[in-house]
Amino acid sequence: MNKIAYSYVDEHLISPSLICPICLDILEDPHTHTPCDSAFCRSCILQLAEPLCPICRWTWDDAIPLQYNIYLPKANRLIRNMLDDLLVQCIYCHTIRRRGQFEHECQPIEERLVREHIQITPRKKLVQYQMILSILGIVLFLLCIYYYRKYVFEKVI
Repeated sequence: MNKIAYSYVDEHLISPSLICPICLDILEDPHTHTPCDSAFCRSCILQLAEPLCPICRWTWDDAIPLQYNIYLPKANRLIRNMLDDLLVQCIYCHTIRRRGQFEHECQPIEERLVREHIQITPRKKLVQYQMILSILGIVLFLLCIYYYRKYVFEKVI
């Protein structure tokens, strides 16, 4: 699941129990600290400065480094099912789906189009700037001729 490819529908209605107490965002890859039964995003747990639970202050299993701690269980099925049932909207095509069924085809197509647009846009802007500079050059030339016409035409006559 690509987190940045969707936004939550009615985010203000989402249960606080589905919010990570570390990042204060909706849980991603939730894992549970067994002593206090608190759920956290796995990435948030791995970024903790100290191996202490922010809720109960108990340490994680000190025998095994946190990155490899297999005793840090995934959140229970109820929490994972609630997260998968949340409605999300694709930021590209605005399709609304359940988070657990979010994968769909518009993402690679849109990313390719965005990349192509980014590559084409500077060329278009360069052409526009060149046209503007050409027009300004012509206007400046005509203004110079207009203001210096007395000197040019008096010498000729």
